[in-house]
Amino acid sequence: MNRFRFDNNRKNIEKCPCGLPNRTSSGAYRFAAVKDSENTGKCFSCGKFFYNTDEAPPVYEPDTKFNYVPSQLVREMLMDTNRTELPLVKYFKSYFSNDIIEEVFNKYWVGHNIASNSVAFPYIDSYNNIRRVQYMKFEFDGKKCSRNKFYHEWDKTENPYNRCSFGENLINLSPKEICLVEAQRTALFLACADSTKIYLATGSKGNLQDYLFKRMDHRKVTLIPDADGYGEWALRGEQLQKEYPNIDFAISSECAEAIDLIGPNGDIEDLIIAKG
Repeated sequence: MNRFRFDNNRKNIEKCPCGLPNRTSSGAYRFAAVKDSENTGKCFSCGKFFYNTDEAPPVYEPDTKFNYVPSQLVREMLMDTNRTELPLVKYFKSYFSNDIIEEVFNKYWVGHNIASNSVAFPYIDSYNNIRRVQYMKFEFDGKKCSRNKFYHEWDKTENPYNRCSFGENLINLSPKEICLVEAQRTALFLACADSTKIYLATGSKGNLQDYLFKRMDHRKVTLIPDADGYGEWALRGEQLQKEYPNIDFAISSECAEAIDLIGPNGDIEDLIIAKG
């Protein structure tokens, strides 16, 4: 990309190739075009470098009746892992360096709700719309990290759109293999441990819905259920493969095979820790 020279004049481009309006609400511009081209350049919202319009996803047309969470609300909560003493961050610091934690948490827009002293998990779709925000409180005893979850008011609002996976905003940034787990914390843990794949979370075992995969055509997708969820997700995987023949589905049985080690509620995060 260093061979390209960016054009400083960004006002003439109405939309970024990712589909979003080029100008943000703050007056800044998302798309930095290469000189003499309107379709080659970098989008600073999705982070992708576009070489031509063929690489762009379908044009996004916002619908004002959709009750998306204001992005400013989430930006104001973005977590500084260097300063917080939240139990979840202490838990992660017992396994990873702070640089890795900070990078991963920023990618997923993980926040800190100071009023309730809880962790905010925003569900951001592939168009960078924030569809819901889930709050969780954690406890860490130096070895085990447990959670109690509750929801932000935006998650209780009746919205005419489907939910998305936690981390869906990352799928446009790279052609890497996509892996789905149940818990948000597990997705973050795996993202810290392995940068070669994209990790998304459904939020629960029963949330493996067909609409989560509409943006994953021609991708490799691996389902990684908890120990007690293998049978259900294996069946759903077969159904999803028929519905989305252009997706290369696979399912991991690691947790189910290690149920004696991690217990029926154990997940891939527990298995990694158990194996040391």
